[in-house]
Amino acid sequence: MPSSSRSPLTAISNASVIVASTDASGQTAGIQFWGTSLIVGPRGEWLASTPTDGPATLAVELDLGRSEPVRRLWPYPRDRRIDAYDGLPQRYLDR
Repeated sequence: MPSSSRSPLTAISNASVIVASTDASGQTAGIQFWGTSLIVGPRGEWLASTPTDGPATLAVELDLGRSEPVRRLWPYPRDRRIDAYDGLPQRYLDR
């Protein structure tokens, strides 16, 4: 599963819809894959997910306006310390 346990937390902390996909599910060349794709709403609610037993297409109608009330209710992005992220884009080897 593509970060299925972290996806609701990521959606909440970013007040955004999360779309996570995987490229393998079912059985291929004798290897079993349990991948699933999913869509999580801005409050961490599961909107949809694909089955684990084969290929599938996932389509969901999204109300992108739902993110703004969540941002006002849970102001995580407002309280972030962007200055603390200064070194993130650098590779360890470039230091």
